[in-house]
Amino acid sequence: MKFFEDIPWWARAIFAFIVIVLGVSGFELTQEMFDLSNGRNIESPENKKLQKVQITVRDSQTRAPVENVRLQIVFSGPPVEKTTDRNGYIEIEIPPRDSVQITFLSRDYITTTETINLEADPGNTRVIELDPL
Repeated sequence: MKFFEDIPWWARAIFAFIVIVLGVSGFELTQEMFDLSNGRNIESPENKKLQKVQITVRDSQTRAPVENVRLQIVFSGPPVEKTTDRNGYIEIEIPPRDSVQITFLSRDYITTTETINLEADPGNTRVIELDPL
C-alpha cells in the first residue's frame, strides 16, 4: 500500500481506468467464449460445426405422421429430449459423429430405439415408422 501512496493522483486515476477497462473487456470475452445459458463452452471443437439430423416419424400401418413423439437423443452427456411437430417432423443439431442413438417414446406406440448412421446420406430426412400399441 505504501507504493500507491507515493504515486501521484493522476497516475492512480490512469491505473484505475486501465484496470476497469481490462476487467470489463475480459468479462465480455469470457461471456463470448462461455455460453452462460447452458454452461457449455461454445468455442470447444465439438460445438464449432454442428450436424443437422432430420427425422419424420410415421405410423407403420397408416403411414400418417405422428405428432408429439418424444425423442431421447444420446450422443454425449445426458440425453437430449425433443418432440415431433404436428407433421411428425423434427430437426436437431448435434456435434459431428458417425451415428446417433435415438429412442422414440409415445403413449400410443411401442417404444423404439434406433441407431442412425449419419455417414450414409448425411443430409437426408430419415423416416422412422412406429408400431401402434
